[in-house]
Amino acid sequence: MKKLLLAAFTICCFSLQAQIENMSGTMNKPISEIEQYKGTQGSPYFLEEFKAGTIVDKSGRVHNVFLKYDTYQEEVELFNDGKTLIIDNNIYPKFTIEFIDEKLGKKVSYTFTNEIKIPGMKRSKYSLVLADGENMKLVKVIQTFLNESQDSGYGGIVQPHRFETKEMYFLLKGNGESLEVKASNKSVLKAFNNDPSLKAYFKKQKVKIRREKDLVELAEYLDSKGQ
Repeated sequence: MKKLLLAAFTICCFSLQAQIENMSGTMNKPISEIEQYKGTQGSPYFLEEFKAGTIVDKSGRVHNVFLKYDTYQEEVELFNDGKTLIIDNNIYPKFTIEFIDEKLGKKVSYTFTNEIKIPGMKRSKYSLVLADGENMKLVKVIQTFLNESQDSGYGGIVQPHRFETKEMYFLLKGNGESLEVKASNKSVLKAFNNDPSLKAYFKKQKVKIRREKDLVELAEYLDSKGQ
């Protein structure tokens, strides 16, 4: 069943590839930039390989493409006709990556947007939408930094540059307020000023926030309560 699902999705993916050379808001990525990460430890990409997905322009028009997301340069790269293109993130504020997770045997989807403004982040910064309620949203911001080696290391051996990635979670209230949280009860309670009702909920339901999915469940609960 998994093989059939993967085959069907692969055929569908190839049928999506469109001729987009003349699409507004795209430009060729220089070969020098494509090769720039060779020899650097780690990776700036959310996913290493190009995946099927969509980009959405400001008018709401959806374009089917193959893409990947560079979290260091803050660029969305498209693959088309053997070329790598980058999009103008002012023209395309939203994109989605979809692919078959062979381990899970199902399609997974990741939606990013730069229309959610988060304090301290660049206006064009994309964030991954994990929960999208009317009263409460949860997003993850992925920031990647290049740690450049400044010395030759032990024995004169040159140490390579390396990418370091930081992930941050934000609960966004319906009124626009943004709360940074970590995957822990203590962090969430602190963000909500030790709200008594939230503390009581944690105690009654024996809530233990330890992973990303726990934050998603919390956001969905808060959204249902209109918080």
